[in-house]
Amino acid sequence: MGNNATSEGEMPYEMTDNAVITTPTGWELKNGWQIADKRPVSVFVYSIPSHAAPGDVEFYLNFLKRFKTMHHPNMLRLVTGLHSEAKKKIFVVTERVRPLEHVLTQVRNQENVLSWGIYEIMTAVSFINEKGITHGNVGIQSVFVNKHGDWKLGGFEFMTEHVLAKDKSGPFFYGIRNNLIPAHIFPPEITNTNYAFSALPPHSIDSWLTGCFLYALFSKGPFHERNQLKDVNSIPASLREAYMALIIANPAKRAKIEALQGSPFFQNPFVETCLFLENIQLKDQYEKERFFMKLTKLIDELPEDYCKYKILPHLVTAMDFGSGSSVLEPLLKLAKNLNEEEFTSEVAPSVVKWFKSTDQQIRINLLENFSVFGKYLPGTMVNEQVYPSVATGFLDPNPAVRELTLKAMPAIVPKMNVNNINNHLLRCLAKLQTDVEPKIRYQTTECISQIAEFLNVDTRNKVLVPAFTRSLRDTFPASRQAGLTGFINSAAHFGIRDIATRIVPAVSFMTIDPDVEVRAKAVQALQMFVKKIEEGQRTFSASYENQNQNSGQTAELAAAAESVLGWAFQAVSSKIIGGAESGTEQTSTTSYSSSNQYQSGHSTTLPQNTSTSISQSSYSSAPSVQSQGISSSSVSQPYASVSSGNTKGGAPVGGGGAPVSGGGAPVGGAGGASGVSGGGPAGSGRRLREPKEKPKPAVKKIESNWDEDDTPPTHSFGSQRDYKESEDTKGGRKQSDWGNEDFGGGWDDPVRIRKEEGSNPIGGMRILVEGGMTQ
Repeated sequence: MGNNATSEGEMPYEMTDNAVITTPTGWELKNGWQIADKRPVSVFVYSIPSHAAPGDVEFYLNFLKRFKTMHHPNMLRLVTGLHSEAKKKIFVVTERVRPLEHVLTQVRNQENVLSWGIYEIMTAVSFINEKGITHGNVGIQSVFVNKHGDWKLGGFEFMTEHVLAKDKSGPFFYGIRNNLIPAHIFPPEITNTNYAFSALPPHSIDSWLTGCFLYALFSKGPFHERNQLKDVNSIPASLREAYMALIIANPAKRAKIEALQGSPFFQNPFVETCLFLENIQLKDQYEKERFFMKLTKLIDELPEDYCKYKILPHLVTAMDFGSGSSVLEPLLKLAKNLNEEEFTSEVAPSVVKWFKSTDQQIRINLLENFSVFGKYLPGTMVNEQVYPSVATGFLDPNPAVRELTLKAMPAIVPKMNVNNINNHLLRCLAKLQTDVEPKIRYQTTECISQIAEFLNVDTRNKVLVPAFTRSLRDTFPASRQAGLTGFINSAAHFGIRDIATRIVPAVSFMTIDPDVEVRAKAVQALQMFVKKIEEGQRTFSASYENQNQNSGQTAELAAAAESVLGWAFQAVSSKIIGGAESGTEQTSTTSYSSSNQYQSGHSTTLPQNTSTSISQSSYSSAPSVQSQGISSSSVSQPYASVSSGNTKGGAPVGGGGAPVSGGGAPVGGAGGASGVSGGGPAGSGRRLREPKEKPKPAVKKIESNWDEDDTPPTHSFGSQRDYKESEDTKGGRKQSDWGNEDFGGGWDDPVRIRKEEGSNPIGGMRILVEGGMTQ
């Protein structure tokens, strides 16, 4: 079906080539669109015959004239019209409609729809008769249906003033004389030559035609003879009395149409709902409240199109004028059936107003249903208007509002910009993870897990592990379980190094949680992450070997490095095994400097951020080994570090190259390294000196969202960290316990890496890795 643009000055419309229907009087109904904004319209087109008499043209121009002078909600709405003498055509542009005959099969079995449609047509005809005018063309052929499901009366070409009808003149009688009106629907008085038309009541012709319209509507067979009107079997029982009053042969006794609108056929919830909405501006607040409370239950019984396009606009308008939360419930129920385009045009412009309401129940209802409509809101509106209003719920004193605000975030975050996410949302979430309400803390962790995929890579790397780890220290079991679930659901966002050094240590600790569900979830998570580590080993090993080859490392130097630290690995292994057998828990990590240099002049590169921290429970008097560029195993209470030094004589420790000298002395031997001291009852060595304790730096509290009152609750079997920033007053170095100052200093990291620059005499960098689960 092609489109043919018609631009006649006042007619900037395009329309289809083919007609939807052609009326009995020759009007072609075509679908059209306004060229400027593609707004849909219907276009009635009449082509004036070349031999048409002036009276003929006047009859068809009556169609356009009545459109311009008669206006009623139940009559077709005129957009524009044009009589083109050059083209010998008349154009009448109306709202987009469909002929009733095209939907009749669909609505015949829907009594509610029929009752309201008939009521609308009766209202329009009554309005015309009250103006002293006869419509003269009431029937299926003159009724149209718009997108709202409303029935609209058209067919105005026969419309005649009553004074002309009394003289048997005017457009109505022009139609009769030219056989434009079927004879079987003529009122009896038309064919009765003895009837005095001067006594014709104004409503009589249209009342009869309305009776014929009802018969044709309910009768499933053809309607060709007037006598068929006496068969009332097809007419609903509740409408029969009204129907019979319309087809009385005597015009003087024929009922007025408006008198029949009180028939039982029209007493149903659908008609009552429609009538209330039509007159809602005249109702008081009490009546409105009662109506809206009942409407939520009625929606399921009403036609979908009518609810979507008729009831919904009334509800939106009522909300805009502050009708209260009673309107919002049925409104949001209807909004679930809208697509994105419909929601954007019908509801979205008003959402911002509703969120600014001071009625807390309105806010609660909006938040409860945010997942229904949040996805349809434009991105600009979300960032500039909706989110700022929604975010006030994070600070609401009502826990229910805070919880619902969190639940709304997964629907709104996909349309939020980076600035709103990083500079506001994540700060709020960090704060809510320390909320006094356990359920809020749990819901916050759930929210972080659900929005993880919408965060950029840098933000995920800074936020996810610390946030989920914090929840593992929560006293509320559901929060701990949510943290583990978050780790599992976000596994794709974690690299092998983070899994091995940050996640597995934190998760493994939860396998001894007092709560059985938490333990089960921890085991599930641990199994998954260990599997990911195993799968990543081949790639990691290949990368490590390439790094060693590029740096020229030889097998000999690797063996030398092993001899330096071999004692530590063996001791740690034996202690872990022994501890396991005796039921003693052991803790160990590994610490390497960024580079290792040997006296022989060779150099080797060992993995970054990998070190061993041996707790005092593992080694009460571990040897202090010093080698240029190689820091020893740190012995701390809870953490201490051993500075680097030089070896002499080519032996890693002591004289004779032996790591441990005879006589049972811890460390000894002549000509030992200058940086190693030791001694004992036997041998020539000296007594082992205790490592000097580094002066504690001054502590300065951070002025941020994270003060002492905001710290998360202490885990039942774990200790709590201080959220602080320390500054070395001598060296001018700053050490922060927080890796996420960008998000308000909010989330602690299970493994904290502090980089201390300028502390090494040879200008190197010392990296201290502290396992943070029990600090």
